[in-house]
Amino acid sequence: MTPERNERLLTALKQRQTDLTVVLENVEDPHNISAVMRTADSVGIRDIYVLTTRIPRHKNYGHRSSSSAKNG
Repeated sequence: MTPERNERLLTALKQRQTDLTVVLENVEDPHNISAVMRTADSVGIRDIYVLTTRIPRHKNYGHRSSSSAKNG
């Protein structure tokens, strides 16, 4: 790894949002939950809670978006 790349990585790690938590309540579309999770990850938010009383638990959460990564 080049020193410049290493410095960029360390700078990004220092800018994580460690004091911010995202809470999603009764979001019905799993694609919206995925979008929020990707956005939170991109800015370094580490804590996300998904609370729901309206939809059943998803057993294959993200199975379509990650289907190309499945083996066999």
